[in-house]
Amino acid sequence: MRIVWNSLDNQFEAELQSGPNWQADQTAAQSAGFHCDGPPTWKWHTAKIEPLKKLRENRPPELTITQEALEQFQKMSAQANANAEVLAKLEEFKKQQKASKKKEKQEHAQAVVAGEAEYDEEIDGPIPEYWIGKEFITRDDLPQEVIDRVTSQTKPFYIEPPHKQCVLCDGPVYFYEKQDPPTCLSCEMELDKLNRP
Repeated sequence: MRIVWNSLDNQFEAELQSGPNWQADQTAAQSAGFHCDGPPTWKWHTAKIEPLKKLRENRPPELTITQEALEQFQKMSAQANANAEVLAKLEEFKKQQKASKKKEKQEHAQAVVAGEAEYDEEIDGPIPEYWIGKEFITRDDLPQEVIDRVTSQTKPFYIEPPHKQCVLCDGPVYFYEKQDPPTCLSCEMELDKLNRP
């Protein structure tokens, strides 16, 4: 197989050998991604460099390339590498920009909740329809899609079963309650009331 550059059509063309290697050349050109324009010329061609790279990896029995085609391949390869670098930098920039916007939005939402900032529709997005005209909302006000999204993302809350008993009432003492001596919240609150002056 011989690779040539057709400057009129701006494409690489594969010239298949006649004889016993024709079938191997035709299979290699087809599997590499060359296209055939059919009768009467039966030209195998491509305007991209990827099929040439595939041909280089899966070489047919004989493969040659003209100087003009080689120069065009190197030129297009250099351009493709430069484009890939620019696209990688652009992708990285987009990721950083998205992360900074997300962080800014979270910080602003926390400031709004804390009362340190006003709701800003440009940052926080539009107020949902079900919230308009209300000071607060309940679960009944939420659309089913919001409830489904929240419940699908929420992991079940698990509290480890208590291993200790309250020294005053023999009730269970959980990890968030007083541990020394083990005292349940209700008994602890009663003790606080008794100890107040």
